[in-house]
Amino acid sequence: MGDKADEDYITGFTFEDRQQIRDEVLSAKIEDMRNYAELIEAVMSKNHYAVFGSETKVKEAADLFDAITPALR
Repeated sequence: MGDKADEDYITGFTFEDRQQIRDEVLSAKIEDMRNYAELIEAVMSKNHYAVFGSETKVKEAADLFDAITPALR
């Protein structure tokens, strides 16, 4: 936890910044995701991908991932 706090302090990343990102992720609609389809397809074609979802469900499918890193801490 201390390392993250140090990084946030050095970069000027605030609690408000983190909360804004969290709010945006949680309020995303299907149409928002569709707007990113081309970008997501390009990234996935390089076998780089990210999954945002229920921590429980992601952990249940852990064998599908090389690494699991929480987006919100």
